[in-house]
Amino acid sequence: MCSSDLEIIAAIKGRHSIRRVVIVCDRGMVSKENLSNLEKDGYEYVVGMRMRQLRTIDAGFILNTEDMQKVKDNLSAKETEYQGRRLIVCHNREQDKRDKAKRIEIIGRLTEKLKTQGLKSLLVSKEYKKYLKIEAKKPELDEDKIKQEALFDGKYVLETNTELNWKQVVSSYKDLWRVERAFRTLKNKLSNLFNTTLATNLE
Repeated sequence: MCSSDLEIIAAIKGRHSIRRVVIVCDRGMVSKENLSNLEKDGYEYVVGMRMRQLRTIDAGFILNTEDMQKVKDNLSAKETEYQGRRLIVCHNREQDKRDKAKRIEIIGRLTEKLKTQGLKSLLVSKEYKKYLKIEAKKPELDEDKIKQEALFDGKYVLETNTELNWKQVVSSYKDLWRVERAFRTLKNKLSNLFNTTLATNLE
C-alpha cells in the first residue's frame, strides 16, 4: 500500500463523511512501512502477518493451539501479544491435515533423493532446500527445521490495532477472503468469455 492508496482512501472518506475506516489486507500487502503509514494517518487495520517473522524462540508459545476457542466449524482462534503488537492466531484443522500431508510427502521424496542425488541437484528445488542442512558438504535432513515448519500447519496470524474483539477481527479477515474468491471467479469467467469470443471471431 503506497501513499497514493492512502490519498484515495482519504478522499473517499471525506467525500462520503465516513467516520471510521478499518483497512483489511492480506500478507502480500504488509510491511513495517505500510503499517507505520496507516498508524501515522490514524487508520485502523486488520492485516495478515508473515508467521515466519516470529522468532523461533517465541513461535512455539504464540502458535500453541491448546488455549484456542472455537470460531466456527474447523476454525479456532485466540488472542495474544507479541512485541507490543496485538495478534489473533487462527487454526484451521482441515488445512492443518493438508499441510502436514504435503510436508510428509515432500520429506518422503527428499529422503529417497538423498540416497542417489548430489547436493547441487537438491538445492535447485525450493521445497527440498528448506528441509536440508549441509554438514561437511554432505546434505541431510534438517530435523529442527521440519519440527519448526510443523508449527505453522493450518495456521494464520492476524495483526490489528482495532478495538474489535477477536471474533470480529477473524470475521473481517474472512470477508476479505470471500471478496477475493469472488473476484477470482469473476476474473476467470471473463477470461473464458473473452477467449471463447476471440476463438469464434478467428474461425
